[in-house]
Amino acid sequence: LERLAAECWNLYLQRDKSIIVDLFQGQLRSQICCCSCGFVSTKFDSFMYLSLPVVDQTGAQLGSLGECLREFAKEENLRGNDRWFCPECKMHVDAVKQLSLWKAPLVLLVHLKRFRVDMSPARTSSYSGAGGSSATGGAGGSANSLTTWYGQALYNGLWCSTSLTPAEVQTPVSKKLSHQVHFDLRNLDLAALGALPAASAQKVPPVYDLYAIVDHFGSCGFGHYTATVWHDGAGWHRFNDEVVSPVSPEEVVSEKAYLLFFRQKEALVRTQTQSFPDAWPHLIEREWSFLGR
Repeated sequence: LERLAAECWNLYLQRDKSIIVDLFQGQLRSQICCCSCGFVSTKFDSFMYLSLPVVDQTGAQLGSLGECLREFAKEENLRGNDRWFCPECKMHVDAVKQLSLWKAPLVLLVHLKRFRVDMSPARTSSYSGAGGSSATGGAGGSANSLTTWYGQALYNGLWCSTSLTPAEVQTPVSKKLSHQVHFDLRNLDLAALGALPAASAQKVPPVYDLYAIVDHFGSCGFGHYTATVWHDGAGWHRFNDEVVSPVSPEEVVSEKAYLLFFRQKEALVRTQTQSFPDAWPHLIEREWSFLGR
């Protein structure tokens, strides 16, 4: 697998190489296993940030970054309309898909998926238009004409932008997940959290320190962003528009956390090029044919 991962990285560097790749990009492994014949398809793709769920598949809250990372890497069953076409069986089959972190980047960007869209239960609603006419019939309209109203709805205590119709429909409703997700400010160890598969060796220990965070205040319909940044010798400071104020470490971790910025403790910036594979995050074997001589 390490050779396949390195070969995919080599192909990626043919079309994209920059300081962004050097600093922010890692590699993900995607595997799909056929439930009929056992064939496994493996692919490797680069990534710039991890978008992590903050609730599990049942909707239960995840309380720590480690839980979010493990939920991200959970197996997903492909059934029904999501069945996978197996190249061995030559037909659509039930399958199991898993996405996992293969190579950790120098700077790890984490996006907490706090915004979601749910479908509200079907219901019948009516409204009164100008002059008191009703959408369910009368002088101002008919039962067959559906007029969409764009406004806001109170959903679980949050005012959220949504659209409602005066007929019996399922309405998409936005929701913000506002519970706190705990994370370490120092020495975040991805291996200890179970975020890395055992088969993937890391050249540099995947241990990170938080150096910045973006908080979101408000709900899905409106809100305000602030940034909190660590400065060696000066500690943590919050940037709120033109106001900059010091904050304690205890204030950094909150239910407002939206984007997290981590940097590896021991890593150096290594330029990623095809001509110097020893700088890649992979364990290279020189006899691999795609490396050339």
